[in-house]
Amino acid sequence: MHSMPGLPILRSRDLVNWTFLGYALDKLDLGPAFRLENNQNVYGQGIWAPCFRFHNGTFYIFSNVNRQTTQLFTANNPAGPWTRTPMKKSLHDLSVLFDDDGKIWVVWGYRDIRIAQFTPDLTDLVPGTERALFNQPDGMGEGLHLYKIKGKYFLRSE
Repeated sequence: MHSMPGLPILRSRDLVNWTFLGYALDKLDLGPAFRLENNQNVYGQGIWAPCFRFHNGTFYIFSNVNRQTTQLFTANNPAGPWTRTPMKKSLHDLSVLFDDDGKIWVVWGYRDIRIAQFTPDLTDLVPGTERALFNQPDGMGEGLHLYKIKGKYFLRSE
């Protein structure tokens, strides 16, 4: 979460035995509080709720950072090196789906669950595509997972 290096990358062929490959980032320097300057700190805050995806030869990690926009990490090899790109919005507990038709979908939220299409560069939402899937009284939680299996879409919440 707030420890650095951050976003450890592990590999398993059987989901029982794991090999450590590296980290997606060595440090997260997003301003004075991250450097503990001027009596500021972000203790207990930082990277959380990562969404790990692989598509067309690229590995992606989308992750929230407290009080910052969502961060996108990309690499051609899961062991790195990884490149960090700040996105234009903060999307709480997001899940990303690379669809068969080339569109890239994102769901996010806490109780108020939203869906939208990502721009091709994955840094923003396509204007006019955002809509509510569930509103707070509907009882959805957070920690979303969006899947497409045999042509049907599934949304799971933790």
